[in-house]
Amino acid sequence: MFSHHNTLGELIADTAQKLHSGATDGLDALSKEVLAGIGRFFALDAAFLWHNKHNLGATELIAQWPARKCVSDSDPAFALAEDLDEPAVLRLTAQSEGFHARITPGTSAPDILSIAVAPLIPPGGGAVGNLELIRYGHHEWLAKDLDALTMLAAVFAHAKLRTDREREMKRLSEQDSLTGLWNRRKLIQHLELRLSHGALDPVAILYISPDRLRTVNAVLGHAAGDQLMTHLSNQVRAQMGDSAFIARPSDDEIAVVLDGPGSHRHAEAFAQQLRDKLRGRIIVETERIHSTMSIAVAVGFPGRHSASDLMSHVSHTLSTIRAAGGNHIATFNDDLAETFYERTDIELKLHRAIEDEELVLFFQPEADLRTGAIVALESLAQWNHPTRGQLPPEQFMPVAEATNQAAILGRRILWLCCEQLHDWRSKHLAQSIIMRIKLSPAQVLTENFVTYLMRTLDHFQLPAHALSLEFPESDVFYESSASATLRDLKATGVGLTLADFGTGYGSLAGLKSLPFDTLKIDESFVQFLPDDDGNAAIIALISTLSQEFELDLVASGLQHYADAEALVGLGCGQAQGPLVSAPLDVDATTTLLEQPLIPHVKLGTNGN
Repeated sequence: MFSHHNTLGELIADTAQKLHSGATDGLDALSKEVLAGIGRFFALDAAFLWHNKHNLGATELIAQWPARKCVSDSDPAFALAEDLDEPAVLRLTAQSEGFHARITPGTSAPDILSIAVAPLIPPGGGAVGNLELIRYGHHEWLAKDLDALTMLAAVFAHAKLRTDREREMKRLSEQDSLTGLWNRRKLIQHLELRLSHGALDPVAILYISPDRLRTVNAVLGHAAGDQLMTHLSNQVRAQMGDSAFIARPSDDEIAVVLDGPGSHRHAEAFAQQLRDKLRGRIIVETERIHSTMSIAVAVGFPGRHSASDLMSHVSHTLSTIRAAGGNHIATFNDDLAETFYERTDIELKLHRAIEDEELVLFFQPEADLRTGAIVALESLAQWNHPTRGQLPPEQFMPVAEATNQAAILGRRILWLCCEQLHDWRSKHLAQSIIMRIKLSPAQVLTENFVTYLMRTLDHFQLPAHALSLEFPESDVFYESSASATLRDLKATGVGLTLADFGTGYGSLAGLKSLPFDTLKIDESFVQFLPDDDGNAAIIALISTLSQEFELDLVASGLQHYADAEALVGLGCGQAQGPLVSAPLDVDATTTLLEQPLIPHVKLGTNGN
């Protein structure tokens, strides 16, 4: 309760102490208590605290004393007090705009009210509200009363400023700055509440992701990607209304937690309805694009699943949809649970691949189809998992990238490849052979990677041109920051190879803007060349472009002699694939390097 005050100084000090130490969410109730103490001290008949709503041309009632049910939230005295910068005295009669009628019902108040009003002015700002002290009848407000009112109004102004700042900080900590949706932190809090022990209903969550966001970011810029996500969030909000909790847990995902009991069947049906309404053509940065959606569904049960469990399940489901090409709906089920636990196991043990030296290198030769000579070795890092056996990179590298372990893995692979090439060269093997090391932008777009590369080359006394760093085309063109890093790498003297060429969005543009020296034609084009005019035409075009830009050309996935002959005829004389050799371990590769040629791919000795 508000203490009794003997002096004005005690009143002001106590008011300031209570308002400044009170919790933000309880400030309105505290203001009512403080206002009651002010009313008693000044022997008032009524007192009001208002906060300005300039957009409404009125004020919001925060506190009143004594409480009256008949006082509305919109103060018609706002127009009289809005521009005040110091206390003023108002005298209202029974004919004054209905204001008096809201003060006096049920009382014996006279027909005249004497009101002292002071604006709430925080430091460096305009009025944010006003404090009104009311006496019935004729009353002379003394200068000392108005001075006290000024100080009390300043205390309330400071309290409002603090409250506004704390509420804004809380809002920013819980809301996504781009879309205005709740953020990941708030989503976790919501799920923790819904899944807490004692809760009864299952919880259904949907993760919605636009399939072409990465392409939009790469081709039209990140501002266009932001526009796409804003458009999607507005659509979802419009469709859901107040029937769901909506958040943006990551850059390319929107989460929808359905209200009420959730079931797989209901959530799947709802996801289908939502997907039908969301897909279609939209305008982004003046470009008309066809928008398709991937939607993942998962259901959690209170007492059995945590917020982390449910979010991991739905995120894993969404990753599975994306890996299959997107534009689909999938629900977390037993099959996905098995792959999820496998992925989790890989994630937990991935550090051992480096710490316990469990990475093992294999090498796939590239040969000159005309002579059969080995010209390069593509390195393939596999992981001897302690319980799952030998894992290819496609099983663990995506996990490494998702858990920020790709960079350290990439450096370890680089070190092992250079170490092996140094060992061969010390035995007078692989003297003119290029070592291709497969990396992703995530592995090189880290601080000091270029420095690490140069130090590694120096440590093993290898010339820079002995290495060629190989990047998948799709990854390169989706990483806007890759260009500068690639140029820095090229400046060291190492080669740069663009793999899977022909499958990415920006292939032709990249030939001019990115510093690659070698192209690897995607294996999907190196099929049935004598009979497939389409593939042959594509390879002929790529060959022409490579000559124009002075790039080396390698075909991937070569399987048949007929395709090898066609490649040479189309201008591509270098290839790798089953016809040349399967990936080999270190010992088998060493044996191969002791021979000068791979005779069976020397077209001059094969009569096809």
